[in-house]
Amino acid sequence: MSKKNIQTPKYPCGECSIGVKYSGIRCTGSCDKWYHGSCINITDKRLKKMTEDELNNWTCNSCNTIVDSQSSSLPEITFEALGESQQIPMLKTPRTPRYQNLGKENSSGVMSDLELKLNHVKSKVKDQEEQEETDLETSLTLAAEVGNLLLAENCKLKNDVKYLNIRNSELEAKLNKIEAKLEDIAQNEDKYLNKIEVLEGKLQEALAQTMHEKENRQALQNYYEEHDTSQNLQLEEQAKKISSLENIILKINRKET
Repeated sequence: MSKKNIQTPKYPCGECSIGVKYSGIRCTGSCDKWYHGSCINITDKRLKKMTEDELNNWTCNSCNTIVDSQSSSLPEITFEALGESQQIPMLKTPRTPRYQNLGKENSSGVMSDLELKLNHVKSKVKDQEEQEETDLETSLTLAAEVGNLLLAENCKLKNDVKYLNIRNSELEAKLNKIEAKLEDIAQNEDKYLNKIEVLEGKLQEALAQTMHEKENRQALQNYYEEHDTSQNLQLEEQAKKISSLENIILKINRKET
């Protein structure tokens, strides 16, 4: 049986390795990879709102960690001459940033242990400086100890940066959700305002129609009142005429008798 060739995606996601076709963003860092928005907690709304500068400067967490670790202040090793051909490493340790609430119970303990070891090595270096002669093996041993301590401290700082990047991503995701909710609230508010305007228009129309009906009823009432008055006047005139005719008839009858 022939095996089907599995095609590699053209733009594999840096997180899930599935090809990125829609709703993706490209890392401008050293990895130069594409990522699904959902894999890095960036919503479609957020992707659409990102400016060109933001897209051109976006980097993934891995590249951020590399840049931060490279740019972080690390202890320096300088060499001071002890003789004509031998040198001993001199350790200069800058202030190490303290991170609080990193979610690691032994964080402060690790840093304290590293500081104690660094101080111990510094005391060794100082002791070697005070000696007139120092063999190459001792110098290399001290250099190795310093290197190991620096490596351990660098790993510790990388872990701290990684954790902070994760927390930052979580906070950004929460912020995006809050922004989406605020957008929905704003849209609902616009809908309600439009409904209120429509209802106000209908209320004004109803009030106008009510006033028109009142005017019509008043006009009809006035018409009937005027009609009744006219009828009463006509009846009075007819009664007067009848009374006058009756008087004339009585006079005629009297003359005949």
